[in-house]
Amino acid sequence: MRSLLRLELWSWIVVAAYSQDLFVDDSLQSLSATRLDMSTHRDDTSLLQKNMHRDPTAWPHFSSRGTHAKHKHQQSPTPGGISQLDLWAIHDLLLLGHSAPLIQESDTAGLKIVQDSAISLGDMLGTIHPVAACRESIGQEQTLPGKALASWACLGLGAKNFSGPYTASKKAFQDTANTEPKFDKALGACAGSKWPRACSYWASMHAIGVLADVEQKAPEFFQAVLHLMSGGALDCFGCTSHFRFLNEKLLAPELRDHNDLTPL
Repeated sequence: MRSLLRLELWSWIVVAAYSQDLFVDDSLQSLSATRLDMSTHRDDTSLLQKNMHRDPTAWPHFSSRGTHAKHKHQQSPTPGGISQLDLWAIHDLLLLGHSAPLIQESDTAGLKIVQDSAISLGDMLGTIHPVAACRESIGQEQTLPGKALASWACLGLGAKNFSGPYTASKKAFQDTANTEPKFDKALGACAGSKWPRACSYWASMHAIGVLADVEQKAPEFFQAVLHLMSGGALDCFGCTSHFRFLNEKLLAPELRDHNDLTPL
């Protein structure tokens, strides 16, 4: 089972890397084969910072594809690498994920699995968050709301930087379902996204996934993300239903039936 989870996690990472140029650094190609000495990534230059906005032609694998894409789609240039600000929705993955908005109130078993997964992810972030300053600040917090706030603060962000931010306080669905960062032009891979939270989730999962594997926490990380998404972290009924359907064999039995979701 652990091998299956690791294979599935790396399939997410590889697909993202080869389709969106999210990681364009030769050093990342050997992560699955050779454990890195993470002391080189515990200083002010994190894995993420080393892969920000790199020219895709700098990695031979992308040179021909990237050039072709730019000529073929003049209005849609190849996206840049993941920037630190692209990770803003880790905050939402913790808090919104913990709230499990699509789990029925009567489904106490499913709710517990999702909420335990949010706590588990929060605990792991002190080790596997891609930004060194965030690892330190999140690791110092004891509560889930505290870890969520720290995941914003370490990026220089707060609620004021978003329209309709999701916070520990209850807010109207229409506000929080459409949270948008007010700093779109400062984003990397997610700049211009019409689904900013979903884009940030996916960018964050792929960035975190690298360190999760290096720190031998890939199965736990993958399982936590599976459960959080299945509980409605995307705040989207159709998205969550499809996610459950596609990952049915990997989910806990209590979270497999996509017909059990509560419409928003």
